[in-house]
Amino acid sequence: MKKNGFSIIEAVVAVALIVITFLLVTPLIKSMGMFNSRIQKQSEIDTEFSVTTKFIKDKVKSARNNQDLSDYPNDPDYAAVFSEYKSKPKNLFKSKFSVDSEDNGPLLFLEIPVVSSDSYEYDSKFVFFLFDSDDKELKYRESDTFDAAARDDPDNYTFSGYGWVTLMENVQEANFQFTEGIVIFYIDLDVGEFEGKLKDKIKDSVVTRIDFEI
Repeated sequence: MKKNGFSIIEAVVAVALIVITFLLVTPLIKSMGMFNSRIQKQSEIDTEFSVTTKFIKDKVKSARNNQDLSDYPNDPDYAAVFSEYKSKPKNLFKSKFSVDSEDNGPLLFLEIPVVSSDSYEYDSKFVFFLFDSDDKELKYRESDTFDAAARDDPDNYTFSGYGWVTLMENVQEANFQFTEGIVIFYIDLDVGEFEGKLKDKIKDSVVTRIDFEI
């Protein structure tokens, strides 16, 4: 008599082969998924670093001494690094590192000349890059001026502009260094589960603008 279908042994063998194939393929599929996720995450990080780095470099290259700030503590120049952020100019500049210092800090200050729309003469805007360790963010802000009143009564002075703008989130560490006309900056991102598997740090430098007198 001719038998139809599978015997019990054949069915068991077939199921076993399917299970073994599934067990072998599943890790491969999972691995490919994780690999694709890492590629996508690295691409996002690279783009974020590229945009932020260009922004910082453009601002540093535009920095130049235009206003006399010599009556502030530590005689700030067109670029400076501070050990901490303080909301009053005189107190802020007390935490300034010396120009020849190799110390790094969380706050970069830049003075950038701008043409006044009223007088068509050069005025200044003051730019700040700040690593906020509490919010784990790299922030940026501009202030139109440090006016004379601020020097005489810094308690009545607040920075102008639109406040702090977040450039990067999930920043684990960031610092700046300014020495011999070169700004060095370091940024380390917190990438969570991808820690140690991605390039999540960057250290770069930019030379400030040099004016030649002829």
